[in-house]
Amino acid sequence: MLLGPSLNIADTGTATYYTPPYVPSSCNGYQNDGVMIAAASDAIWDNRGACGRNYKVKCEGATNAGVPQPCRGAQSVVVKIVDYCPRWL
Repeated sequence: MLLGPSLNIADTGTATYYTPPYVPSSCNGYQNDGVMIAAASDAIWDNRGACGRNYKVKCEGATNAGVPQPCRGAQSVVVKIVDYCPRWL
């Protein structure tokens, strides 16, 4: 078995929370990508290069103005990039 190196990079950013319907998305139009999805900021968008990439994320600070969702404490979740959100860093 051949194993390659693993690249892990951590950063802090701002998350966006969507409510259904989650379409259309910038990456996949009207395809249903499930609920564990995210929009990428300019920092990782890479002219749609981020489409389909998976990111492990967790909440580090306040939730949406006191609303407990989508944060679930310090538990990490994996999300797939399916959209673009240019306003955030």
